[in-house]
Amino acid sequence: MKRYFGYLSAIVLLAVAVACSNNRYEDYMTVIPKDAQGVAAVRFDNVVNKTGVARSPLIRLALSKMSSAMSADVETKVKALIDDPSLSGIDFSSPAYAFVINRQTIGVTMKVEDASLLDELVSTMVKLDFCTKAKKSNDYQWTSLADGSARMVYSDNTLLLVFSNTEQAKSLDQMMLDMMRLDADDSFVTTPQFAKLSEQKFEDLQVYFNLGVEGIKQADFLKELLPKGAKPADYEFVAGLNLREGGVDVQGLLFSTNEKAQEEFDSYFASFKPMKGDYINKIPVGSKVWVCMGTDGNKLVDLMKRVPKIKEVLLAAGFVIDAEQMLRAIDGDMMIYMKPEKEEVGMYAQLGNSDFMKDVDSWMESAEKYGYSLKLEGTGKYQVQGDDIDLHWALDDNQLYVGTSTYQPLSVQGQNKHAEDMDDALFYAFIDLNFQHVIANSVVIKSTQPGEIIIKADIASFPEILWKGL
Repeated sequence: MKRYFGYLSAIVLLAVAVACSNNRYEDYMTVIPKDAQGVAAVRFDNVVNKTGVARSPLIRLALSKMSSAMSADVETKVKALIDDPSLSGIDFSSPAYAFVINRQTIGVTMKVEDASLLDELVSTMVKLDFCTKAKKSNDYQWTSLADGSARMVYSDNTLLLVFSNTEQAKSLDQMMLDMMRLDADDSFVTTPQFAKLSEQKFEDLQVYFNLGVEGIKQADFLKELLPKGAKPADYEFVAGLNLREGGVDVQGLLFSTNEKAQEEFDSYFASFKPMKGDYINKIPVGSKVWVCMGTDGNKLVDLMKRVPKIKEVLLAAGFVIDAEQMLRAIDGDMMIYMKPEKEEVGMYAQLGNSDFMKDVDSWMESAEKYGYSLKLEGTGKYQVQGDDIDLHWALDDNQLYVGTSTYQPLSVQGQNKHAEDMDDALFYAFIDLNFQHVIANSVVIKSTQPGEIIIKADIASFPEILWKGL
């Protein structure tokens, strides 16, 4: 029995060891320092295949212009590399990582599959005056791009390229040597941020950055989404992108590894909650844009009022009707739709209460005082008119309507093709762009948790349209 127990223990330990060594990261990734301020991963094989870049007119044009400066054997090698990138010795099926280690230094690391083939690639680049001849030092091969903009070092499994405008050659080499020798514990690959990056469903392109980093334009917008008084450095952003036939899919997540900061963020964005499905199959026919969400009106208004322009609109509306009070009464599903051809916009929402109705008479007096007209169109139906406004709103049982057209009760419009995808959503939007004559046919925007955004864009004739545009 003891012997069988020993065998079982060995099998369990082996299984654990295999699971723990399941290539969550590889050696070439460990060169990324733990304090990297931004990291991007690119699957070049996917991008090249999906965009057809190797077959594009740009590549053929570049080759034709370069051929006069190449010897016959070099031209043959270049064409062979374009047809089969694996001849470079680099594994393009593994993601390449670009990372920022200070404001003026950018590193790129790629997996080396065959160092001897990489030696041949460098020799070919030397003949084309793209880089200097490789020299061996500290068990690594070293070279620089001919224009001096980057330094490159590689081993049997790792290629590291560093672009820097500030480092002196000697100190840059030492920095790169230190990075090549980094232990995993001192690397980005053992951080929670890397784990979040790896969790992204889409892997053609993945991006991470901390919101506290200056100089990242996208961070300025994201900082506006944080709770009041929050420290940007406590929050981070990861995103993944996939190209596909007929479109592009993107997934992003704003998060914090600081538990308290994440709790504040979750609480602040609790205005969105899972939809119950009241409007999933009631999208008005002809809508080119529609949005469905589960909503806590009080928290939604607090969130909206952080945007100065929305705050001004709510304040101005208060001279006629108390729009803020109406919105705060929402508790449940909400739908906003738009029919651009008819210049029609409307909102339907489930209410938690209708307490605001007790003030309707005073709204009528206030509207007249400020030069507007608020009149009763029927039971629970109203119209507000003025020089710059013609708006209808209605209360029907526990449902609120606000829009540019007279209120019409909703009925089932037919099965919504997005219904199944909306089941777990806090927020779901569909935008039909065909009437705008832009590249994308339609865009879907979805969120299933605070800080998350998923975008699915359908693009006509992708990727051919990309190369035609260029």
